[in-house]
Amino acid sequence: MDLIDFRTFLSMTGNQNLEDFLCDWQDIQPIPKAIATRLAHLVRIHMAIGGLPPVIATWIESHDFSAVDSALDAHIARIADICAENLHLESKKCLELYRHVPKLMARENTHFHNSRQKGTTEGLSIEPLILQLLQEQVLLMVRRVERPQDPIDSYIYKSEYKYYFSDTGVFRRMAGLPASSVDSGSPSLSRFRGILTESYILQSLKQLYGEDVWYWKSGNRAEVDFVIRNGKTIVPVEVKTARNVKSHSLALYRQLYAPEIALRFSLLNLKSDDDLLNIPIYMAGHTPRLIQVSSMTGTHRTFSVPR
Repeated sequence: MDLIDFRTFLSMTGNQNLEDFLCDWQDIQPIPKAIATRLAHLVRIHMAIGGLPPVIATWIESHDFSAVDSALDAHIARIADICAENLHLESKKCLELYRHVPKLMARENTHFHNSRQKGTTEGLSIEPLILQLLQEQVLLMVRRVERPQDPIDSYIYKSEYKYYFSDTGVFRRMAGLPASSVDSGSPSLSRFRGILTESYILQSLKQLYGEDVWYWKSGNRAEVDFVIRNGKTIVPVEVKTARNVKSHSLALYRQLYAPEIALRFSLLNLKSDDDLLNIPIYMAGHTPRLIQVSSMTGTHRTFSVPR
């Protein structure tokens, strides 16, 4: 599934100057507040819309979230029809089963768990639909790694994994939530916002690093959202939605494995605290370059703020 990333979204929506500014930003220091505020607003819009080209086109033409939701509904119905045909189900039943998928996102699954997972539609198993959605690239699978070190293939659990929607707009719509929920501070929506943000960052990481994305878990003690390979370095990645960015899990990981660098994606501005690099969500597409810049020392450069 070809999705439009945030960098392209900026260009398509008349904000190429912001993308150019980010490309020219060569220091690990805060982005000017006015620019950061504008980018944070735009990235929330992108998260709510998702990256499907027809849906992006609808937004550019209308700037109307109701029109966006209609475009998403049409896409969801098409996927349900494709899955129904392949699974020999009625489209209506397949769509009903499809609507149970969001509650399974970002939860650890096993082959044993999936074999017993039932939908509420006449007791139909949801596993065949999950497999079909993976094939259609509607869902992404992230496997668990036990030890984040080489040879890393030896430490990947083939039977423990998480699912995420590849597109945040589809996930939001399937979860039955309005676009405003992306920016809502309601505690009742905290889990939804967390999964949505993780999905958004995962989409960026997959585009940048391909299949070299996993998650790490240490029994019941700790769990780090993602682990990536950046060149020869294995890097832990934590994703935070709220401004409270403390993480026991990431702290334990760093204590156990002393990574050269750790990443945190959040609402906070760009900054570095020793080996911990905080990347604002709107700069996720610049991750490899920011890691490289953070590992280098040199004189600071000054850049003009785009008008």
